Amino acid sequence: MSGTGALLSITRSHMILVEGKDEEKFIEEIIRSIEVNAAVDIREVGGKDQFKSKLGVLTKSTDWSRVTKLGIIRDADEDYIATLQSIRDALAAANLPVPGNRLQFTDDSRPRVGIFIMPDNANAGMLEDLCLRSVSAENLFRCVENFWDCISRNGQVPNNKSKSQIHTYLSAMLEPCPQIGIAAKKGYWDFEAPEFMDLVNFIRDFLTEH
Repeated sequence: MSGTGALLSITRSHMILVEGKDEEKFIEEIIRSIEVNAAVDIREVGGKDQFKSKLGVLTKSTDWSRVTKLGIIRDADEDYIATLQSIRDALAAANLPVPGNRLQFTDDSRPRVGIFIMPDNANAGMLEDLCLRSVSAENLFRCVENFWDCISRNGQVPNNKSKSQIHTYLSAMLEPCPQIGIAAKKGYWDFEAPEFMDLVNFIRDFLTEH
């Protein structure tokens, strides 16, 4: 979704904001796997530093009153605490409720608001780390680790280990794909794996609680 007009067009009561298109596709597939009949507006904000500005624009929309539930999902990257505070600051700047408990949605507010910081709502990291954890027991992942060890010994160390390992893992699929979201649509991630439990439960609560 792009453009100011598209951004301001609000037709559904439940909205989830994510960083980019890859996360958007990924969350779409989790919602599909939960099999809850709910109309959800999933929007990418265009990057991790855009939540504040996009929230400011959204809340000024004449249709904003339709939103009764808002979920924000973002990577922790290097600092979970700083990222959580950044999202809380963005919510406060938009005069929105700020969750006190990281695993719950605000009570008695409109909209009810919840935050999930990937990979696990507790530590530094990103969506790629969460996906890697979910496949870490597979034999194929040992091949990925061996490849990483090999290139490291030869002085070729990518800037982002998690992204590099994800790309290596996905390149070994019968139908290789470069992106986590597309991989989700191909069924490469098992959303019933325990590593995904916290995120899946957060989204399930988002969908089922009013």
